[in-house]
Amino acid sequence: MALSKQILAAAAVTILVIAGGLAALTMAAPEDSYGIIVEIDAPKSGSTVSGVIHIATNYTSKSAAARAVLTIDAQKVSTVLSPPFTFPVNTAEFSNGAHTIMVTMINKANRSGFAMQTITFNNGGTTLAISSPEDGAFVNGTVHFQIDPVGPRNMSYIVVSIDGIQVGNKTHTPFDFPVDTTVYENGLHNVTALAVDILGTPVRAAAKVFVDNPFTIADDRGVPVNFPRTPQRIVSLGSSYTEVFFAIGADQQLVGRDSSSKYPAAASNLTDCGGYYSTLKMEVLISLQPDCVVTWTSARNYIPTIESFGIEVLAFNPTSIAGVEKVIFELGNLTAKINEAKALVKNMNDRMHLVTERIKDIPLSERPLVYYELTSKSSVGKNTMTNDIIIAAGGRNIYANSTVQYPPFSAENIIRSNPGVILIDNASLRTNSELASILGPTVNAVNDNRIYRIDGRIVSATPRLVDAIEEMVDYFYPR
Repeated sequence: MALSKQILAAAAVTILVIAGGLAALTMAAPEDSYGIIVEIDAPKSGSTVSGVIHIATNYTSKSAAARAVLTIDAQKVSTVLSPPFTFPVNTAEFSNGAHTIMVTMINKANRSGFAMQTITFNNGGTTLAISSPEDGAFVNGTVHFQIDPVGPRNMSYIVVSIDGIQVGNKTHTPFDFPVDTTVYENGLHNVTALAVDILGTPVRAAAKVFVDNPFTIADDRGVPVNFPRTPQRIVSLGSSYTEVFFAIGADQQLVGRDSSSKYPAAASNLTDCGGYYSTLKMEVLISLQPDCVVTWTSARNYIPTIESFGIEVLAFNPTSIAGVEKVIFELGNLTAKINEAKALVKNMNDRMHLVTERIKDIPLSERPLVYYELTSKSSVGKNTMTNDIIIAAGGRNIYANSTVQYPPFSAENIIRSNPGVILIDNASLRTNSELASILGPTVNAVNDNRIYRIDGRIVSATPRLVDAIEEMVDYFYPR
């Protein structure tokens, strides 16, 4: 009987323990058995993204979320421990293409849920092209510059510039920019386009166009010559002009030259058309089919013949430094090399300015008298290039007021003028000692041994006249 009571008591305790356990399980069930519903709000599934994006999520759960984990292509990227459960991602750290993103959320009861989707990363950015006109195109009149952006994102704006100056901008298609090319000088111009997408990423494109509008040049005859386009086949009948063409980079447009054009050495590769004045090979010149011939005004005997073949002629006769600079500008206009012409003239002026600064404080009365002798043994008067060069170098030409452009040799005149410096063209057959013997020791230049030789090819209507000025100033004012 006692044993039975013990068994019953033990059974009762067991039932109570089991009941207590069941009661505990029943109370925990509503929280522990409830899962988590996870959603990815942004970016939308299937979208294309680039740059820094934010993967935003939300969840539904009876228990507060403890953490969220982001994986991309099954690789853990980051963990967020408190709301908002948003993950910043730099897509540039991943390859372009489709990627699987998954967000797993775990609540405080250690229950979890997840959401996943596929999005495309495209960090290639925008490509930009100037589709019209094509790079290197010749254009005139009003031209429509067509800009084509291609990329994963919309454009905020596109700006077009010519030679660094903005000509238009747009924020929407079509990206078409009309430009009046007549406001630009003929020649090569740089076109640039800048596009900025909605993420602020810039991209650029560049092209060159050759503006080629009709133009007119008035030469030293006062004749206006009309050109429908930039000449591409030019014959230079004057060594001075040939030098200018080469100096401004227009030598590719030369097809012929006169026999005196020997500088630079590359000029020898051009077809020799004979002497510009009296021995011109007209049949050779015509066979070159030039668009234009550039020559001296003194060559009046053949200019009408050339023009009778429908060939335009420009004739010049620069007799001063300013005249040479004008010719440089005109030949720059002729060949659409005006920027190169401006640069050449600026360089000449910069160098001449240094000479001017060197002699500016020397009174005119103290500047040396100069006698200049050509290969013909004659000298130079006013309205000659040589006279202008002597003045620019700080000298006083003894024949500066002569009404004769090239005064013949006169020992009597030279002795009476008593120059302090004598310059002889280096090509002259007359030696220094021969001239000194003729003039005698009463002439200061002879007595002081100041007779110098100079290359007559630089004392001429070419850009190299500055070389002559720099050489002369050293003769006039030895350092």
